[in-house]
Amino acid sequence: MAVALRLIRQPEWALSARLLDENEDEYEVEPTQRYGDVVVDTRDVVTNTLEVMSRHDLLKVLNTLRHINPLVEPAVTQLILPFSARPLPGYEALQYEIEITRVLFEKAYTDDNVERIASQLEYTGNLIRSHADQTSDQNDQLKLLCALENLIFNTIIWTQHTALPAGPVARALEQLYAHHVAVARASQPPSSHVIDWIIGAIFAPGVYLHPSISDYAELLDSDALDALITEAHKRSSQQPEKIVPLEIQVALVRDDMHEVKRLCAESGNYDALLGFYRKNGMDLDAEKLVTAALDSADPVEFSPTMLFNAAGEYFGDEGTRMYLRYCFEKEPSIDNFRLFMQCPGVDFADAIFVLQSVEAVATNPDYTLLAATQFGRFDVGFEIINSGSPSASRAAHFAEDVGLKYDPVWALSVIFVHYRELMSVVLNQESMAVASMTVKWLMDQIMMLQKTAREAVGSLDTEPEWSFQVGRLKAEFGSHPLVNEAFAEWGL
Repeated sequence: MAVALRLIRQPEWALSARLLDENEDEYEVEPTQRYGDVVVDTRDVVTNTLEVMSRHDLLKVLNTLRHINPLVEPAVTQLILPFSARPLPGYEALQYEIEITRVLFEKAYTDDNVERIASQLEYTGNLIRSHADQTSDQNDQLKLLCALENLIFNTIIWTQHTALPAGPVARALEQLYAHHVAVARASQPPSSHVIDWIIGAIFAPGVYLHPSISDYAELLDSDALDALITEAHKRSSQQPEKIVPLEIQVALVRDDMHEVKRLCAESGNYDALLGFYRKNGMDLDAEKLVTAALDSADPVEFSPTMLFNAAGEYFGDEGTRMYLRYCFEKEPSIDNFRLFMQCPGVDFADAIFVLQSVEAVATNPDYTLLAATQFGRFDVGFEIINSGSPSASRAAHFAEDVGLKYDPVWALSVIFVHYRELMSVVLNQESMAVASMTVKWLMDQIMMLQKTAREAVGSLDTEPEWSFQVGRLKAEFGSHPLVNEAFAEWGL
């Protein structure tokens, strides 16, 4: 504590040993240092100090500094919590690898550096795990556990301050987390230490850590679980959305079904309750819950991936159809309706029945026309286009995909209505470069349509109508230099 007190009185005090040269492994230090009644015989004052100070005490020191001298607190934090802050006597090789990792973070400027960091993290994590497995000394195991925690937290801090893609590092963090679970179970740290770790991991910035309370359940009794929730609520002002999921995890560890139900209802997500039913072999309850979740009018909701997998698990192919119908009813859109219709076993009658059950789009001609296109119903599409008011683009899709086979002259006239609409929009573009590219693309589509129409009919009978429509388009827009140039390029 003498070192901590001096920190508060004199924050600018240089704590870390100074590395003489990046390429040298020697440090410039005195063999011993005296601070009050404390004599430290080490090459790094901080390293030995941290050996006798818990993480909780260190945080108290920093919080005190934050109130006394907030301007220097960030700098002091960097001094007392670097990668090499934890003491690892007897593990010099490991200490060296941790220092190498820190240096790599400081020099990470390219994607290749990120890959190197990820590899170094994995190697260092494996080394810590190996040392922990080989020692039976609980104190050494705890030191290694602390070193692993510092490695994880400092990695997360780095990912928050880089613009480089952190995917490889995120995967390395998953492996480091798995090592932490194993080392924690072996070292049996105090419950207060486990609570500090879990809270720190849950409220860490970013989305890189997803700690599970069940991984540490054997280290936490009922009182410790209560303390965990209490500590979490102290952080509720920072990230309130993380409180209820944490409470759900605690309820699952306690096997408290009623609390899980209550919390799931509060959060609006029932993934955890389904997991509880599965874990306890309550298949009938699980199936009822999945059925409720597949009803868009029911308040029970799962995450999309959970619902998709559960629907397939409990209802097979029918479950996939139920899931896609749910998605369309929940969020009506052309894309969701198309996905539902593409599901095996769905026919035109099914599509129209589901469409009419969704009030928001039941009378929208574009959706009915999409169904007619999907199932080749020329009679339905023909009537909608002639008597309704679908969008020109949707009508053109139907005419090209279905109409050309039944009435090519009519289909070509519908398609060119859409082309004329597009041409009008394109020529009003402020950017001439964009307009030029779009006009060329549109002319490509027109020429491709000539071939498509021939193949659909199986003859050249569509040529007169295609030429007539091209002539109309040229007469309407040919005076524009971009259109004139495009027609000239195709010899039209």
